[in-house]
Amino acid sequence: MLHQARYIYRSQTSKQQDREKGNSISHRKIVMNKSFEPDMLNSSAYQRCERRVPMTAAASTAPAATASASTSTSPAKPDEINEEFIRNLPAEEKEFVDGVYLVVGFLPTLKSAVGEKWDREKTSEFYLSMRNHEIVTDIIKIGNQIPLNCIVSVGKHVEEAIKKAKDAFQKLPDADKQKLSDTDKQNDKQKLLSAIDEYKLSFPKDKFHEVLYLFCWYYSPFYYKAAPDAQENVDLLSKVAAEKSNLLECVHEYVMHAWGKQISGDAEGSGYVYSTPTAKRLRRAGVRFTAVDAERSAAFQFTEPALKLPTLMFDFKAETVVKNLLALELLRGDYHKPLTRYFQFMNELVEDIGDIKVLRRAGVIRGGSKAGLEVLEMVKKIDRFATYPSTFAAIDNEIDKARQFHKKQMERFVVRHQPAVLWVSSVAAASVIATAVFASRRRARA
Repeated sequence: MLHQARYIYRSQTSKQQDREKGNSISHRKIVMNKSFEPDMLNSSAYQRCERRVPMTAAASTAPAATASASTSTSPAKPDEINEEFIRNLPAEEKEFVDGVYLVVGFLPTLKSAVGEKWDREKTSEFYLSMRNHEIVTDIIKIGNQIPLNCIVSVGKHVEEAIKKAKDAFQKLPDADKQKLSDTDKQNDKQKLLSAIDEYKLSFPKDKFHEVLYLFCWYYSPFYYKAAPDAQENVDLLSKVAAEKSNLLECVHEYVMHAWGKQISGDAEGSGYVYSTPTAKRLRRAGVRFTAVDAERSAAFQFTEPALKLPTLMFDFKAETVVKNLLALELLRGDYHKPLTRYFQFMNELVEDIGDIKVLRRAGVIRGGSKAGLEVLEMVKKIDRFATYPSTFAAIDNEIDKARQFHKKQMERFVVRHQPAVLWVSSVAAASVIATAVFASRRRARA
């Protein structure tokens, strides 16, 4: 059974304090329960959560979050109260709390960070500067997934539920009201109530698939020029949201879709997986690497002498995303594992930094330092998680074409330079024989 890591922000800390402390999140795990009820937001449990559970990093993005700081009835620290309260919630209600965090906190922040330019590097820099990168990687882990219908249901009801939180806040017991007597807390209370009145969902309720596309585009281990207005992408993610059970599966489906119609899993292949020469050797044989950065273009294609490959995007979350996508393919139990096969190929293609440089110059690898050491380490680490054998005909067929081309070029080289090769071999053999003769004579004289 999968487990859930919970992301609950400390609303009592300001944004600046979060940047300085760099630790604005607590983690916990529960057993996943798929029996999430769509009307959970209307339940009495929601009102309890609304009063006592901080759900986002700042009151401006999640007004209900600050309520937990102001309504605590225990003299214990707010974080301890939240931990105990969350720990005692039923599993499906914990999933709901995570859904609120994603809809009210994370997805709007991601949408704002991406902006209109759709720049992945700048988006990652934003999360690193805010010290929120651990949250970004936690969300995609296979053990931290929550049902997609939970997230969709939260999006449909959260505006109304947050408005109801205002009434719950104003109906606090007298003991809690007494704690709000000082001026600072009174100001906080007014800010909270004002933020609740002004809160609005960052995306239309009936267009969650558009935000889902943005999420998958950012979390994909491959770089693509964004096409957010393409109707085909919107239709795909709308279908995926109805069929797939969690965000990780959506990312996997997005990658397969972006790789193009060629990646269908129905192509016929030999069933054999051959070892591949390194990038440097292929380049010396005349193979020209070409990067594919447009969605729905053939991601793997060898047209002599060019080998098209998807653009691997390295950033702080790349290794975590890839490991969990490979784990997903393994858990599915399918014989064909496209991503697993790709990274097995990359492990053979990349032997040292020189191979990284060849691929980087061709645009097949983006991100990371100029030296490329972290990219090399990531590829080698990921290979430990790849299950063998993994075949995928649409990839294997094109790789085999490149391998055959390399073999043919090497044979031509030997034939073209055979006289010179024989002469060099003869000279080398004569030198070895002469050395052996002189050595034996010295021993005889001695």
